[in-house]
Amino acid sequence: MDRQVWLEATSAVLETIESAFLGEGTSPIETLPSNSGGQHSAGGRKHSRRGTSDTMSDIDASGSPVKRRRESIDGSYADGEPSKPTAKSRKVSSALSRQFARSLSVSNGSAVEPLEIQADCDMADDYGVAESGISSPIPLSAVSSSSSLSSISPWPPTSRTSGMSLSDPMTGSISSAPQSTGATNRVFVFPSMNRSTKAREKNNADLGISREAPSKRMSWSGMETDSNDGGLGPNLSGHALGNSGTSCTSGVAERSAFVSLMTSLHSDCIITSEESANLAIQQWAINQAHVSGEQPVALKDMLEVRLSRLRELLPAVLDQIAGDHRRASLLVGDQIREFYRAGCEIADIGEWMERHNFNLLAAFFPSLGQVLMQLHSLIGVARVVEDMYTVLQWTPEFSLSLADMSVEYEELIASKRLLYRDAISQDGLQWKTMGLPVDPQVFMRVRRWMESTSEICLVRLTRICERKANSASAYEKDDVSTDSLISSSSQIMHSLALCANMCGSGFPGLASHALFVVSECTLWICNRFKLSPGSKGTSAGGYRGRQLVSRAMRQIQACEGILKLLSYLKVMLGSAESSLFDIPMRSDHVVACSAALQNLASSVVEVSWLLAETLAAFRADGQMAKPSGVLLLFADFVLKFTKRVVDFGGFRDVSAPNARLGQQLRRIHVCVQSLSVVCQ
Repeated sequence: MDRQVWLEATSAVLETIESAFLGEGTSPIETLPSNSGGQHSAGGRKHSRRGTSDTMSDIDASGSPVKRRRESIDGSYADGEPSKPTAKSRKVSSALSRQFARSLSVSNGSAVEPLEIQADCDMADDYGVAESGISSPIPLSAVSSSSSLSSISPWPPTSRTSGMSLSDPMTGSISSAPQSTGATNRVFVFPSMNRSTKAREKNNADLGISREAPSKRMSWSGMETDSNDGGLGPNLSGHALGNSGTSCTSGVAERSAFVSLMTSLHSDCIITSEESANLAIQQWAINQAHVSGEQPVALKDMLEVRLSRLRELLPAVLDQIAGDHRRASLLVGDQIREFYRAGCEIADIGEWMERHNFNLLAAFFPSLGQVLMQLHSLIGVARVVEDMYTVLQWTPEFSLSLADMSVEYEELIASKRLLYRDAISQDGLQWKTMGLPVDPQVFMRVRRWMESTSEICLVRLTRICERKANSASAYEKDDVSTDSLISSSSQIMHSLALCANMCGSGFPGLASHALFVVSECTLWICNRFKLSPGSKGTSAGGYRGRQLVSRAMRQIQACEGILKLLSYLKVMLGSAESSLFDIPMRSDHVVACSAALQNLASSVVEVSWLLAETLAAFRADGQMAKPSGVLLLFADFVLKFTKRVVDFGGFRDVSAPNARLGQQLRRIHVCVQSLSVVCQ
């Protein structure tokens, strides 16, 4: 990909926004005189753009056949009739305000856990900008595209897979990210759309989650680009990950079966001989038979088999754990899998004993209490490893519906992140420090499986976007609406970013598909805003008062979705801490990536023109001299938008030729700060 394309687009964005703040003639529209009639000058300055117009006045928006009358600031309707105070206009305004407030609310829960990606969007410090009172915006801590879905295996796998408690010693705890306090860093959340109830019930049934007792979900807090997902929920934010108070509902419980069994021994139960042991088992079998309805003899036989198996497995397993942690494990290949299978078998025995209320384990294995925590850790890791081996033998089968597929893929990635933690990204480093054997080949194969599964979803999404892009109109009736497609795209891209973060590396092999999806969604968001009902194809200069406020807030909401997509794309490609253009691309994807990047850059520049038009309308309305709260919020967002555009291209260093970008960004920041000072 050509770095120069994004550099030129970034320069155009900064120049446009800076001119709009300063009110200079180089802005997309000339500063309009404030007048009560809301009329605007027709002599706005035109900018050339590749095949598109720079101002909304150039857009022919064919309105619907039936239009409701719209009031203007001067108190007359569009057809010249005198205006009368009506409850309808107030209701519409209140409804829009409530809807926008809901969409901008900070997400308190979601289907996926937040990303732990170091925020690379904090441009203020990089350019010597000190943002007082505002915490840095941030979020986000090679398979053939013809991959087919297999119908052999159900989704999810039917084998027992277990997650680990957030407090498990082998996985480490997750600390929640601090809340952002500034308007710039606020998490703007799009409401979850098109998440079919049928799809959720299907997946919950496969996962064994009942409707009466739904599992707890990790809450997102951030990314939305900073932006967390925007409402996709994870916290890509500043270092986001999580809500440390959330517990796993599937997998290894915080209080394992062996912990319960070893602490439930009756004080009057003492086993000193084989005879006393037989008597204790016989008494247990009789008592348990009344509860389970099974025969005492059968219960006794099953218990003796399990006790015998424990006597065989525990010494070998515990000897491996008790070895020198600094010494490399002597187990290799299939031996490692057999070792962890033994750990899973021990866990199954413990769960069986707990279900049957066998509280004599401490009497039969008195020394087990000394290694209880090590055994608990081993069981947790064994569950993870066994799940990895199971996953490698399974091909996921997603629903045909795009909305259902998005939910299924999101829940799949969420469950694997909750179970695997950072094991894949660190190649089992924490397991090695515990003295447990690690097979690097397994981690490599799981990464490939994750990329292959992600490609299945992304390729299908790309084909749907291509059909929509090739249709006669973005609003033409189709099997998937534009709004639904944008929502599903954001959902899938967010899950892709989470998956890449979990694997510890990006998926550059998917760059062409991801760039195309993001560029098309950016164009649709921009066009949808420009051609929204009521815009009448006019520029923002014709808006005043409440209409201008409504336009500004809708613009923030629409553009926030673009910022989220840019952040997801950057993380998914593995460039969260580096330049997007330093990523090695497949030779057969270079042309497609360059074309998609060109379209994306063009759309981002057009978005900056729309933002500049709204700033000019605020100036024409006289609000620059006495800023309103909405103007301050809008200015903060515009500053964040420029930072994200600069950061997306990796232009964070202040060396030439990026020094000029840094200077422009500082000047824009000063303009935003000056508005706050005037307001005070």
